[in-house]
Amino acid sequence: MKNKEKWCPTTLVPKKGGYRGNRDTTYLYVASRLVSDLAAEHYYSAIKKYAFGDLADVGCGYVPMYEIYKEQTETQTCIDWANTLHKNEYLDMECDLNQPLNIENDKFDTIILSDVLEHIRKPEHLLRELYRITRLDGVLILGVPFYYWLHETPFDYFRYTKYGLKSMLEDSGYSLIEMNATGGVLDVWGDLTAKIFARIPLIGGNCAKIVQYLIYVFGKTSLGKRIRKGTSESSPLSYIIVAKKVQ
Repeated sequence: MKNKEKWCPTTLVPKKGGYRGNRDTTYLYVASRLVSDLAAEHYYSAIKKYAFGDLADVGCGYVPMYEIYKEQTETQTCIDWANTLHKNEYLDMECDLNQPLNIENDKFDTIILSDVLEHIRKPEHLLRELYRITRLDGVLILGVPFYYWLHETPFDYFRYTKYGLKSMLEDSGYSLIEMNATGGVLDVWGDLTAKIFARIPLIGGNCAKIVQYLIYVFGKTSLGKRIRKGTSESSPLSYIIVAKKVQ
């Protein structure tokens, strides 16, 4: 990763025992706090449990998870494509993620692919390329939205079910290790409601903050946990997945 000394937190910031979405709207849209908080919990857990060795952050953007994985990996390589809206000075390699990657076989132990696959026109091709550059027993940590608004248009092509993700990963050669659904029906409602409120002049931002805060706090109660768990199968906000190259 280039210019490591200039890196600073953007969409994710540390909190006690993990990470959460940044409250500074310079880096994170006010109505995306809830979805970022929930995803951050799963990313943090997956990275701390599985990331190791030489890591590639593919579609890295502003490299929001660098602080999470830097201490437990030996090298960090930032890869992105020209269509990104998040130009930065940390990039090691720019390449078209819809085309064969100019990277040698068996190059990395860990690959991060966070909120990228929905922007890839031929996702199976990219997954096969990532499998090719992953070392034996290496891992792919993958995150994609499910219920989420269109973003980075016109390069927003897909929303995936867990069945589609499992099928594509296995077809690419990976073995599925973990698949975690983030949120449930109340979180989906809270995210959509916050995004509607945020468009209201003057008071919209504060309304969006309140809705997301209440949903997040309620989700930590015993009833909230039951509702989230009971609806995450059918109505998740996103998926965070860990897959392994076993042969």
